[in-house]
Amino acid sequence: MAKPAREDETERTCVVTRRAGSPDDLIRFVLAPDGTVTPDLKRKLPGRGVWVTARAIEIAEAVKKRAFTRGFKAEAKARADLPALVDALLERDCLQTLSLANKAGAVVAGFAKIETAIAKGNVAGLIHARDGGADGIRKLGQALRRTGAGDETPQII
Repeated sequence: MAKPAREDETERTCVVTRRAGSPDDLIRFVLAPDGTVTPDLKRKLPGRGVWVTARAIEIAEAVKKRAFTRGFKAEAKARADLPALVDALLERDCLQTLSLANKAGAVVAGFAKIETAIAKGNVAGLIHARDGGADGIRKLGQALRRTGAGDETPQII
């Protein structure tokens, strides 16, 4: 469920659902000079933007219903695989951000080191290995709850 925008934030409307929300919950698309729909994840590309809820199903619906043409008020060519493209771009952006944090020394790896960081309250998020054991995931979740940060600290499994 989309969080409501604060009074000091701008609101954008999803071209598919017609619901207003915070730009953080939506993805901006712009029209390239050749008429193709281009995702603007950083929200810095020039031109009129069309906003879609940040879910693959909504992006696919925008492509299917030709909502980009309506939103841009011009002929827009949206790739059929646009949801997959956005997913790949978001994944690449997340990995680049994680790599940058790692180079800055802000990433901790290893069960004991992570447990110590949780105890000190130095954890902003927790990413579990895909092949990590359920027991380790449970133990780290318990460590987060003991410090009171269990609900506020995002965990990706």
